[in-house]
Amino acid sequence: MKFPEAEEITLGWENVTSGASSAIEQATRIARALVTLLGLSRKMDPLVYGAPLGHSVTHSIHVEATLREVDAEIRFLVEEGHEKVHAMMKKHSKVVEAIVKALLEYETISGKQVATC
Repeated sequence: MKFPEAEEITLGWENVTSGASSAIEQATRIARALVTLLGLSRKMDPLVYGAPLGHSVTHSIHVEATLREVDAEIRFLVEEGHEKVHAMMKKHSKVVEAIVKALLEYETISGKQVATC
């Protein structure tokens, strides 16, 4: 799955850095916790999914089906979040462009500087 981040939107896909993949990894980790630990899912029961500490999950047809459902929910959350961020960045493209320009020039900027963009 091609996963556009702020860098892709503003600088082009060929200029995406490892920070984008780190963001995807973090989003996936958070979505997995929401589904498997907190029971926050649109389709699955509000349960904790996974083996108790110190126990292993035996692989059965039921377990494999549950894992597929968990993965589908994680994918949904990450993609939905991505779409919302993408839409917000487009809506506020002038601000994003000003921040990118400032970051390219100064490398780091403060919260005050972001607020003036």
